[in-house]
Amino acid sequence: MANKPPILAWVIKPGYEPFSVDGEFMNSAFPLKPLKAALIALGMTTLIAGCSDVDYDKDSDVSTPAPQVPEPSPEPAPEPEPSPGIDTSNYPDYLSRKHSDEIFYFVMLDRFNNGDTSNDNGAEDGIAAGGYDPANANRYHGGDIQGLIDKLDYIQGMGATALWVTPVVTNLLNRGDIYGYHGYWGVDFMNVDPHLGSNDDFKALVDQAHARNMKVYLDIVLNHTGDIIKLPSTAYRDTSQAPYEPGFPEAHPEWATVKSPEWLNDTSNYNNRGNSTFSGESALLGDFNGNDDLDTSQQDVIDGWIDIYKHWIETYKVDGFRIDTVKHVDIELWQQFSPQILDFAKQQGIPNFSMFGEVAEAAPEETSYYTSTGQLPSALDFSIRGATRDVFSRGVGTSQLAGVFEADDLYNAAHTDARSITNFLDNHDQGRWGTFLKDDDASRTDDDLVARSVVSAAAITFSRGAPVFYYGFEQGFTGNGESDTQARQDMFANPNSPYKGNDIIASEQDPSEDNFNTTHPIYQELKVISDLYKAHPALRSGVHIQRYSSGQSGILAFSRVIPQERMEYLVVLNSDTIEKTQSIKTGTAGSEFAPVWPQDAVPLTADESGNVEVTLGGLDFAIYKASSAMPAPAAVSEVTLAGIEAEENEDGEVVTPVVRGRIELEASASGAEELTKAVFEISVDGGDYQVIGEDWVSPYRVYWDSTSLASSTGNISVRATMQNLEGSGATSEEMIAIVDNREIGSITLNYENGNNRDDIAVLFEDGGVLGPVPLVNNAATFVVNKPAQPFMVIYESRDVSNADVFSFDTPVWVTSDTFFAAATANGNTLNAELFINNNHQVANTNNFVGSGTPTTLPTAMDAPAPYGETELFVRGGMNGWDAVDGMEYIGNYTYKATLNIDGESEFKFADATWSEINLGRPATESGLTLGPNPGNLLFNSPQVATYDFYLFNIPTETRSYVFQHIVQQDAGDIGPLGVAMYLRGSMNGWDTSVPLNYDGDNHYSATAALSAQSYAFKFADENWTPATNFGFAPDATSMEINVGQAAGITTGEETQDINVTVSNEGDYVFTLDVTDPLAPTVEVSQ
Repeated sequence: MANKPPILAWVIKPGYEPFSVDGEFMNSAFPLKPLKAALIALGMTTLIAGCSDVDYDKDSDVSTPAPQVPEPSPEPAPEPEPSPGIDTSNYPDYLSRKHSDEIFYFVMLDRFNNGDTSNDNGAEDGIAAGGYDPANANRYHGGDIQGLIDKLDYIQGMGATALWVTPVVTNLLNRGDIYGYHGYWGVDFMNVDPHLGSNDDFKALVDQAHARNMKVYLDIVLNHTGDIIKLPSTAYRDTSQAPYEPGFPEAHPEWATVKSPEWLNDTSNYNNRGNSTFSGESALLGDFNGNDDLDTSQQDVIDGWIDIYKHWIETYKVDGFRIDTVKHVDIELWQQFSPQILDFAKQQGIPNFSMFGEVAEAAPEETSYYTSTGQLPSALDFSIRGATRDVFSRGVGTSQLAGVFEADDLYNAAHTDARSITNFLDNHDQGRWGTFLKDDDASRTDDDLVARSVVSAAAITFSRGAPVFYYGFEQGFTGNGESDTQARQDMFANPNSPYKGNDIIASEQDPSEDNFNTTHPIYQELKVISDLYKAHPALRSGVHIQRYSSGQSGILAFSRVIPQERMEYLVVLNSDTIEKTQSIKTGTAGSEFAPVWPQDAVPLTADESGNVEVTLGGLDFAIYKASSAMPAPAAVSEVTLAGIEAEENEDGEVVTPVVRGRIELEASASGAEELTKAVFEISVDGGDYQVIGEDWVSPYRVYWDSTSLASSTGNISVRATMQNLEGSGATSEEMIAIVDNREIGSITLNYENGNNRDDIAVLFEDGGVLGPVPLVNNAATFVVNKPAQPFMVIYESRDVSNADVFSFDTPVWVTSDTFFAAATANGNTLNAELFINNNHQVANTNNFVGSGTPTTLPTAMDAPAPYGETELFVRGGMNGWDAVDGMEYIGNYTYKATLNIDGESEFKFADATWSEINLGRPATESGLTLGPNPGNLLFNSPQVATYDFYLFNIPTETRSYVFQHIVQQDAGDIGPLGVAMYLRGSMNGWDTSVPLNYDGDNHYSATAALSAQSYAFKFADENWTPATNFGFAPDATSMEINVGQAAGITTGEETQDINVTVSNEGDYVFTLDVTDPLAPTVEVSQ
């Protein structure tokens, strides 16, 4: 099984939380904005029942021709009348539409509408019997498939074109007081849960939706089933140990065969390691909140899931899937599942079948890993959700959203790009949009809340990607908190509703009443937004070109253009509450821009440079269309490709560069005009060139994941072609490189140390930090065990009278190329020894200068706090990402917090709202990244312990250095290996009961009482990490050592046991010497 490698990129996860609001309902009496007051007509055409993605020509708005529907379906239903003045007659039929054409409506079936009370308690007996209690938020409320069918007119009237419905498969009834009403605890994956209706009901839903020119996307789960298997413990058991022995509850022996199809009952198809901690390997192998985690590395499991979901396509003709918990599944499964499912759907007459995955990360580089390397057509965009809240609710500058769009090149791949992403504002897991708006400012009026809801909806609809609206958004639903249960209100009347009393924006009702109100102002505005989307193909699938943003609240502007048509649409949004006027540069100089919306807006005229002046009211949006086409781009004559740079060795000879991880490739050409297309291709080991991505917007980039190669090493050549709309242009010279994705095993760092520093720490680009650990003879060796990457070396001393006072030499940045130049191979890992002199120069041989001292960072106990009055927090998995562990400013450019940590944690340093200060990865020459959505930092505690978290922001004349230290209180010294080490062998059952003590001078030892016999053992950390798994080499011919004699050993994933025979009973000392990290030794003495 291959674990997903870290992706090192520059835009990462913000700690965006869900939102919650309380508002009053004013119903039809709510005052609409004057330009929109007349728009009362209603109409929608697409239903979402899961996730959908389509294989389509990204460059064209022409949809794939639809085959004949293979079986009879209901008579087509008349579609609602479009909004006045908007012509939607050219909107494609459902079989011809691609993913970006859809407007999704997400329904939690149990909470939407009860159309058949006879199934409220599910089956008469068995695992799906009972559970109905509409007064309990954790039980079934009676919503069902028939209820959804009954409200298709309501959904279509709002403008939706596709349904995403929660899973319909038969679920485990309950786990204690929590019931499976939500659908994500499947046990019978071949049949509809009786609480929701029958298989025939689901077939009727799909047929009725298709008759209305709507699609149905089914929510599916491949990571886990319901909690049927019982393990001896729920604590996660890592891969250094055997899995738990699985069993079944004594009270339910029949559960051994309850799952369907039959292969799901075979416990060997599961990981059986206990509950995930959502960090490290457990994120992939652990049970998701107790649910049975499938071993998705097994081919039988992969094939089984593919067969199951082919059944739902073949039998019901669903149009797409939304896929749950994508990042907790082996990437190899998605690489097989996605192409096979898409091909099968085409065979079934569904040419534009699609899928979008839930990758619960706000980092585009993380999400895009699954759409590029994982080959999924689309994914939910968590980054746009968080940035939209920041901009339209928290008053953060509009550049926050522009930053999301600037990262769109991460999605460029051969089969997809950012236009296929799936945008959303709220959902069933993280809270409602109305809640967020009210939580951010409890004083907001209904007028304000409606306006913010509508302009936010416009932002995610008219920017690249397909929009999703969660049921109840159109009614102004709020909740009592930003969590899953607080966002699952009933839409239908429920007098006993546990949500009774929740406010609803612009309504006098609450969630205990029927809330299918077609006159609600948000419902009406969504109708207009949807009709605009359907009427103008460029707003659905046009290239997204960013036009204007700023660091302040106010104007955000972008264009949408279908390249072959060259007609520019300008979308302008105002996040401020007051009117704004702004000059915006367009791509159509000298053209008039006619108003698309509002229809009576004043036309704009672009000057000879393309600038237009736009005036827009507060919390509003406008769309304009150029009256003339953008200029057709001329063909370029010469193309330059950057990203793989030629290198010279010490003799000045050009050598082939080495690349690893995700590679940013950028094409450029002098005079390249807008609507020029760049096509990137790659050849592996001399094979044919294959397209790896395209880009229509400068800067022209793709990010190719070199870990997608079958081997960790290989030879590649890359080229880029830039062409105009007629296909004329030029191709760059080939760039040749060697791919090397082997890991860093160990690094030995030797320091000239002119300032006599005591300790050393290393901050890696991926946000992980090792140390601080003591220098021994001005050197230290770190066991790393992670992909090769740049890192910062920090040398320091601590005040002997106050351990919170640090002083530092200026940090040294070591590039990956420098590491590779010094590295020697040990299997699939690399070890290196480096030298750093007093001039901060790094070399792979001794470069000490013999004089001088390194420059230092300033120290000043009375220095003002670097972040002023802003309160900082350590926010991460250890505290639910909440702002609860505050940091104290203690002077000397230093912040401090103390936390208890157990195991691996991801975290960031941020303020209470994630708005002003948000520090994370990647680390650069200046340290941590400050931005709207940096990546998570990493820390692994080898044991439950108390740690001091330090954050430093130290200014110099050229830059400020921002980095962290994490120091265990009363930890003792764990030595240069940086992790707790153990003697593990036959004398103690290979467990971690005998720790190694660090004795100093690169020596570890442990004492064990032994009988006169033979023993096998190794030295290792808790997790059998390859870089600290000390034993004999795999090819060693003798694995026996003699008492009192040292022997050479090595590290690696498959080291052999060390064997020793003891002649006399007594206490024996086991010694590990890592003075030379490339040649460690072992000795056993009495």
